[in-house]
Amino acid sequence: MLGLLLGALGTASAARAAGQVDRVDRAIAVVGDRVITATEVDIAVTLASHDVSPEPVLDPGAEDPDEWWIEQVELRELAGDVSVYRPQAGEVRDRLGRLLAAFDPAELANTQ
Repeated sequence: MLGLLLGALGTASAARAAGQVDRVDRAIAVVGDRVITATEVDIAVTLASHDVSPEPVLDPGAEDPDEWWIEQVELRELAGDVSVYRPQAGEVRDRLGRLLAAFDPAELANTQ
């Protein structure tokens, strides 16, 4: 693992020296020890648009998606192991089925 990391760092250093830098992602915020990235916000917003939460407080209502997701991460950090919402197994299966049905299979195939 360390060798892989060092190899990646060496490749990144070589790319910088050659003037070629590819941005992989962008850090939006840090909550506790967790870095929130722009990609993570995009994924959360996309999922939320296809999967409405049964808990209104968890729905994206803010105009700024970054702020909405930061609040969600803060809520999870503060809640820790406190059970706020615990659906039944059938409810989880039904919700997952609705979420999967909301996406075009061709769109899902292009993300892998």
